[in-house]
Order: sequence, then structure tokens, then C-alpha cells
Amino acid sequence: MTGPRRLALALVAAGVMATAAHGGPAHEEWDAADAADGVRYTADLVARTCPPRAWVEAVNRQFPSGITFEHDPDPLAPGGCPAGGSGYALTRLQAKVYQSLHVMRRYMVFDAPLPWTRSSLWDWFRQSVLGIVFTGEPHSWCCDASGRIHVAVGEGSLLLAPWGDTFMDPESGEGLHQFIALLVHEARHANGTSHACAEAADDTTLGEMGAWAAERYLFAWWADHTVTPSFWAPGAAGLAPDLYLDALRREGEALCRVGGRFCEDACPIRPSMPPGDYDGDGRADPAVYRYANQTWYVNASALGPLTSRWGTLGDVPVAGDYDGDSRRDFAVYRPAGSSWLVSLSGGGRLEKAMGATGDVPVPADYDGDGRADLAVWRPSDGSWHVERSMDGVRATVQWGDGDWTRWVPVPGDYDGDGKAEPAAFDRATGTWRLGGGNDGEASLARRFGERGDVPVPGDYDGNG
Repeated sequence: MTGPRRLALALVAAGVMATAAHGGPAHEEWDAADAADGVRYTADLVARTCPPRAWVEAVNRQFPSGITFEHDPDPLAPGGCPAGGSGYALTRLQAKVYQSLHVMRRYMVFDAPLPWTRSSLWDWFRQSVLGIVFTGEPHSWCCDASGRIHVAVGEGSLLLAPWGDTFMDPESGEGLHQFIALLVHEARHANGTSHACAEAADDTTLGEMGAWAAERYLFAWWADHTVTPSFWAPGAAGLAPDLYLDALRREGEALCRVGGRFCEDACPIRPSMPPGDYDGDGRADPAVYRYANQTWYVNASALGPLTSRWGTLGDVPVAGDYDGDSRRDFAVYRPAGSSWLVSLSGGGRLEKAMGATGDVPVPADYDGDGRADLAVWRPSDGSWHVERSMDGVRATVQWGDGDWTRWVPVPGDYDGDGKAEPAAFDRATGTWRLGGGNDGEASLARRFGERGDVPVPGDYDGNG
């Protein structure tokens, strides 16, 4: 690997810049001592306010080891935050690229109150951080032990805002503060095998990737107070594709970018675990899946509190009655291998691969046998793929051409025949599409709702 490279990172308050930095070679293992070797990259961070000294000290205690903020001793321009006293605009973030990657693979809670105030770290980010700005030509940086190529700007520094743009909210015009992101590529050859990175090819432009295919992964700090490693987008090298999110704790939207600009419509994102009956008494039980420790917590109406750890970091909760005993089973979908892992309430477990990269898990009882079927929605081409539990046959329904990336899958039994139908809701227009076959025609297309609404289908009138 060649020597360290640098790119200026600044924190801006009242129009004044302050430096911060991070970077270094990518590896799987790291420790806190690596942060002190002086190898770092920099980027521009735009903020409304100056972070006080206490904030910097508290953040250093709250962040994982190996990432530290520190005051920069350089003086600020006139009219900015003072270099002393309570207002320090200058901070420095020290972290190697591989340390950043490590942090982005875990969940970090931002909603705990800071020691000196009722505000949380998240509140400061939400109120103060306007966006992150990078300049320079995009490069890919090869690479780590997993074969990933890390997108870089200019002389190999870490990319947080793709293609050197500022994250701007297209409606308000203000900087986007919902996330701070890290974008990497996974390089694969045309035959699908992983690319083995060579020391001699540590830097390459995206255009020099040749016959490789590239999968883009965006690791982001989200407004649901966690860091999620599940935000990613499939796309060819050199393009800026739509982005999808397959694991989230609550409703929200992701502003996506196509061709160097933000989409006109925001991409919808939603939790994957509706309430259900976990104890078989016929009543829905409050339940949550905690991504931070991969643990299920259920307040069962008949059995009382239930706790079970099932899954690993990055899994998507897909609870359902997979064995037909009228009790919901703990289950997760693992995007990394498109695999399903189910802990059956009657005993035993189910493990099976079903799906492909970019699919969204949509389990439901599509064949009417009383058991949840493994199923995925493929927004890249508008297709549904179901493995029927009654006979193991895999069926596909193709909805035809169109921009399906903005649609939210909401399968359910809309006609009362005891079988779930493929269904989706367009957050941009408020349109529901129900059923439909491979001819691309929907059995029902109806507009109900407005742009930005969240679909919540259910049997509200009790007619089955």
C-alpha cells in the first residue's frame, strides 16, 4: 500500500471552517493505538453551531475506541467561533479507514443524554450538522481482506458524499443531516468470483475497473439513533444508482442520488416486523427486535415477558408463523447470503437460502396453508419470488417494467380468500397496487393517501 494521502476536512459554524480528519488503510482488525499514528484523511463537515469543549470531551467518551475528536489549535477566521473559552469550532476526528469500517458495522446509540445537558449526541447532530462536502475526482481504493474497493476522492481519501457533492435536502435546500455515510465497493470479476486486491493496484479510478462488476454499500448514521450496515445499492461501476434500506427500526425516508443529483422522490424505508401473536392466545403481542444486541423482546399477553437472542448484526427481523402452530416464530433474513434463519416455536430451526442481492424479504401465507412462506420482493425489476410451504415450489410474479424502487411492499389477504396477495404502495403518488400476474397488469390499482404517507394495511372491519 502506498503512503498516506490527505484531503481537507472542515467543520463550519457561522460560515467559518475548522479541520477534522480520518483515514488510513483498510483492514479487518484494529485497536485504539492505531488512531495515534498520524495517518488520517480529511473532509468538510458543515455545522450551524460551535461544539463546546464539554461536547468534544463527552463524544470522545461515547464513541468507540479508536475514533477521537480533539480541538485544533489553529486560529479561526474573524467572526467565527473563538479559539478559546466555551466555543470551539475546530475539532479533529482521528480514525483509520478500516477503523471507520469497523465502527460502521456495529450499532451506535445516539439518543443517550450527554453528561452536561438534556440533549443527546443525536440532537446535536440533528441541530448542528448541515452536511458533508467533498471535492475531487472519485477513485476506488483497493482494498481490504474481504475484497472490497473503497471509494475515495482525490488522492485516496475516504468518501462520505458521493461524487463531491453536498448532501442537500431537495425540498428545503438545507444540508441533509439525516445521515453521515461511508461508501465502499465490492469488486467482482465477470464470472462472479471475488477480486483479489494486489499491492500494486492500490488505487484505481472507477473507469479502470474493466470487466469487474461492483456492488455499492453505503454505511450510514441514521435518524433512528443507530448506525446500520444494511443500506446498500446494486449498480454498475461508474453509476450512482438508487439506494435501498432493508433493516430499520422505524419509518423514515432515504434521499437517493441518480446521475449526480438527488431523486425527485425520496425512497421509502420501513420496519420489517409487524405485531403478531407469539404465545398462541389469539391476541397480538407487543414485540421489538433490538438490532444492537440481536435480541427479541416480547410482552406476551398469556405468557408474560419473553426474551430470545436470535440473529447477528445486519440481519433483518422477519417474524412469522412458519410451522403453522398459530404462534409467531423468531426469524431473520440475512442479506449477506440471502438466507433465512427461523427459530420454530414448536422446536427446531429452519435455515434456507432464498433470494438474491437487493431483495426485500416479504414473508406471508401466499398459498393459504396456515404457514408463512419465504418470499422476497425484487425492486430492481418489480418481481415477487415465493417458495410455497405446502409443496416447496418456487413461483415468480413479474409486475413489468417501471421504477419500483419507490414502492413499499405490503403483501396481505386483501380479498378474504385466506391467501396473501403481492401488493405495494407508491409513496410518491399514494397509489396502491394489488395482485397481478406476469402480464404486468394489476388486479387492482387505486389511489388512497398522499405523498409521504406510510401504508398500514390490516383487517379493520373484521370481514376477514
